[in-house]
Amino acid sequence: MDLHALVIDADAEERSVVRHALYKQQWRVCEASSDEEAMRIIDNHSWNLVFCDANLSARYANSSCDTTLLSELKRRFGSKLHVVITAQQESSINPFEAILNGAFDFFRKPCREEKIADYSRQVVERLRAAEREVKEAQLTALLRTSELPPTLPELVGESEAIIKVFRRLAEIVENIYLDSVGEGSSTARLPSVFITGETGTGKELVAQIIHQRSSQSKGQFVPVNCSNLTPELAESELFGHEPGAFTGASRKRQGLWEEASGGTLFLDEITEAPPSVLPKLLRVLQDGMVKRLGSNRWRRTNAQVIAASNRDIQKEVQEGRFRSDLYHRLSLHRLHLPPLRDRIEDVPLIAEHFARRHFRRDIRFAQDALDMLMSYPFPGNVRELENIVRGSARKTLDGVVYAVDLCSYMELMDERLDAEGKCSNGSMGSNPVTPNVFSTDEGLEEQVHRFKLQIVKETLARHNGNATRAARTLKISRPSLYRLLRGIKSEEVDVPDAEYDFTLGHDNEGRQSVSAGVS
Repeated sequence: MDLHALVIDADAEERSVVRHALYKQQWRVCEASSDEEAMRIIDNHSWNLVFCDANLSARYANSSCDTTLLSELKRRFGSKLHVVITAQQESSINPFEAILNGAFDFFRKPCREEKIADYSRQVVERLRAAEREVKEAQLTALLRTSELPPTLPELVGESEAIIKVFRRLAEIVENIYLDSVGEGSSTARLPSVFITGETGTGKELVAQIIHQRSSQSKGQFVPVNCSNLTPELAESELFGHEPGAFTGASRKRQGLWEEASGGTLFLDEITEAPPSVLPKLLRVLQDGMVKRLGSNRWRRTNAQVIAASNRDIQKEVQEGRFRSDLYHRLSLHRLHLPPLRDRIEDVPLIAEHFARRHFRRDIRFAQDALDMLMSYPFPGNVRELENIVRGSARKTLDGVVYAVDLCSYMELMDERLDAEGKCSNGSMGSNPVTPNVFSTDEGLEEQVHRFKLQIVKETLARHNGNATRAARTLKISRPSLYRLLRGIKSEEVDVPDAEYDFTLGHDNEGRQSVSAGVS
């Protein structure tokens, strides 16, 4: 790949410093001592990187228009051109204004070679990632056009784990409809649903889908986070109160249960509700009647109830932390949502779904970005992935998210995992990836490549060198595995716990094969 840089500065010494630093990074550098000279050579190459003095960048490109040099550069070469504005220490130039007007970064003079070299390496990483993405564009487009629409709205995925959820959810929706037809408007008989799953797996989303497909869809969907209910106010929040029922109750208030009448009440994190309110919940579920605090009048409600918890509900019941009678009343229909790490192959589809949902422009994820996402266990599940997509997509100017755009998020997540003690022996989640693959002396591309090789080698070790099983575990094709193994032969990856050396060869029929030997 040819790397072309343009240095625009009246100061010959500054130009020399920048040129020297870029030469070391294999850049082809041209210089211009004025804006006029820059305009004369601007069409000589397709520039990837421009260092431009702040004063020159603000000058008009020519006398016949009011376009500045910076604007003209961005107009001709688009958002893929990286422009760095440089200014003297005493200059009043505002870095924010420079970046707002189209610059990628802002350096104070005198520019240091180390800083220039570090920045140029980041640009090269992004350019190489973009080049790889172009080569894979046809395959990516084919995969996108072959995507199957999700079975239910907003629920995205094609993995075996989520397909099971789709099937079970369809059964629940159908049974709820049949129950409502058979039982009429009997409040006590409205079907209940209990949803379990880790935080961020989409329990409320599933509850909304059930509400939308039920006979209660014309009413309100009222979510309640039970962990926020205090023992003192829980009864008032759920069932309402009359004036004077307690200190500060100056007006009557309708409770959330009444508010959900004719619709659905979603009791999220029900296992965190104050114990004192649980008997009252059971009573309302049994007869469909509520009584406000300070009132003697019972009111009939017609609310469908869906409860959810991120805990192991069976264990909570067995160990006496949650009432078994309440659980059985709430769980006529039961549904468990798997964590994202158990359906990691759905990550590309979900990421693209969130990109379409949150951005009007077309956002795509480069393969190196998808590889990085799919190597992460997502303790925050789908909600965490949504935040990563929203944050990283906002940073990209050309509509393509690369691994380099995810770096800051992955670093923050690594720190959080360490703080929570969820990494053991230097690995993330259940992936036995040793930390010494990474080196601060290497660029992102090299580190991601070595990380892939580490995973492949250790997966093969777990399967005693069986390529078919390893490929299935890694969710890649055998040819893709063999391509990675060629990299292992030429790379020195230290895997202290691996007991096998691997050799890529051919079997008797001429097909590629992997042989494993004890190291």
